[in-house]
Amino acid sequence: MKKAFSLIELVMVIVVVGIIAIVAIPRFQRDNLQEAADQILSHIRYTQQLAMLDNKFKPDDETWYKARWQIFFANTKETGDGYSYTVFSDYIGKKSGFPNLKEIAQDFANPKKLLTGGYSGAIEFYDERVSKNLRIGKFFDIKDIKFKRLNGATRIVFDEIGRPYSAVQNSTNSTDKILKEPCIITLIDNSGKNKSITVCNETGYAFILPSDIDIGDVEKYSDKICNDKK
Repeated sequence: MKKAFSLIELVMVIVVVGIIAIVAIPRFQRDNLQEAADQILSHIRYTQQLAMLDNKFKPDDETWYKARWQIFFANTKETGDGYSYTVFSDYIGKKSGFPNLKEIAQDFANPKKLLTGGYSGAIEFYDERVSKNLRIGKFFDIKDIKFKRLNGATRIVFDEIGRPYSAVQNSTNSTDKILKEPCIITLIDNSGKNKSITVCNETGYAFILPSDIDIGDVEKYSDKICNDKK
């Protein structure tokens, strides 16, 4: 009997190819801010695909939903005093919301690397297993990141059907942190230029906003695009 790829598997392949292409493109062909946005967008989509392929439901675990796959941004001493991010599933121990070394996703493009730029208590930024390009503060000169409509969180979590949530480590049930409106991540480089990424509520569809959108209009523009994608 011939076996066929499922839709999710095909989407996963497309996401992986896209990320590899971004890494392979010579850096002189694009600016750092755009390259950082492209990479983060691809890793957001990859995190969503991991969540859809790896349903965390366990009938004997009341907090199973806290183990869902997420992309988490941080700026600490362990990230080299600059912004970094990690893709992980918080399934070990108390599900505190912080990555354990064994919980971090492997870099599909380089199996010897992990999808992290380093994080306190898990892995130092200088560890050889760290993916340097995830240290976006140093690698892409990202000075600051603004998070809108994430209820104060600096992470996006996805469930088994691809819907986005904010910080689930404080959840009291499986849906109380689900996003009610599109969230926006705005990257700001050392020159003050910015680039925004939107993740739609309900669908988890993610996209980079056009450069000509005024910073004050990103929410309105994001709402329109996300409503059109429902």
